[in-house]
Amino acid sequence: MTIMYAKVVDNKVILVVPLEVKQLVDQTEGSQGQWLETDTDMFAGINRAGGAPLRYNFAQVGGTYDPIKDAFIDPKPFPSWKFNADTCSWEAPVAPPLPKPDGDMFPPGDLFDWNEAEQKWEVMSFDEFQKKHNITLPDNTPGLSR
Repeated sequence: MTIMYAKVVDNKVILVVPLEVKQLVDQTEGSQGQWLETDTDMFAGINRAGGAPLRYNFAQVGGTYDPIKDAFIDPKPFPSWKFNADTCSWEAPVAPPLPKPDGDMFPPGDLFDWNEAEQKWEVMSFDEFQKKHNITLPDNTPGLSR
């Protein structure tokens, strides 16, 4: 469990930082908004590390905070995705592909990526994913191998 703090102003997440940075921000910027704990292990109402649930999802800058549900909600990733109020998460209109029935998995390092134009999931290599999104992920990104 890694507890971080989300700075929330008018139910918008504007900053997510560890405790040490939170204390520095408070000293320099004052107390506009509120700080709420957020856990890096939270996703769709489940604590993936087995700990106690905390606010449905790990907070993301640009996301929102629902004070009635006490939930962080990520920004909507694609126009076609629908909000699941039970998990406070966004869901694609089509489920991601499953491994082949004979148990043969996709090659290590392959990623699923949503194709909004064709309304389908695509499987692509780590390098293809980086190129498509014009990003560079570190070699030690959790869950990925090269």
